[in-house]
Amino acid sequence: TQVLLYEFRPSMPVNAQLSLLTNIDFPSDPISLLRWSPDGNYLLVATNQRLIMYGFDRYVNRFNFLHQYTSFLNTTSIDWYRNGSYFAAAADSDVTIF
Repeated sequence: TQVLLYEFRPSMPVNAQLSLLTNIDFPSDPISLLRWSPDGNYLLVATNQRLIMYGFDRYVNRFNFLHQYTSFLNTTSIDWYRNGSYFAAAADSDVTIF
């Protein structure tokens, strides 16, 4: 499984509007949820086994691994607080705010 990040350029001709910038490989975990931070600097990725936070470096168009939370099996929901200072994750009947 992969997360692929494309740049969308609506002013370009139709066949050139999408350009692949970078990707993240997940060879053993299927991805269940993705959520960008409000400022677009962080990406949360939930799989069946873990919750992973990446930083996105816009200068080189690359994701940087920041942290992994392995106690979240079967995450059902993730979301950021509107200012990006916190995020919440729900797994089964537990909700945790980070």
